[in-house]
Amino acid sequence: MTTITIKAPDIYDPEARKVVESTTDLMISISGDTYNHKDMIKVKGFNWDADGKEWYYIVSQEWFKSNAYSFLREIAKTMGVGPRGIIWLGEQSKAAMKNMDK
Repeated sequence: MTTITIKAPDIYDPEARKVVESTTDLMISISGDTYNHKDMIKVKGFNWDADGKEWYYIVSQEWFKSNAYSFLREIAKTMGVGPRGIIWLGEQSKAAMKNMDK
């Protein structure tokens, strides 16, 4: 099964002295059976993470608000990913989902 995961990258906050979610960027990752769609994924700007065995794309929150709906819809439709295959992790990604232009 192919999944698309949206989450804010973890960054170190020196003031809080702990790892927190980024408030400026979001990471879109695609994992699972992606081989047949690898060319389309590359064209969209994703990079391959060999260690994590997933494709990833880091975007700003502003880009996400304006472009994510059509971008994710096209990828999901092409790859046959249903609503259950899109995973929103963390507070930043859930807030971004509510604010994206539809």
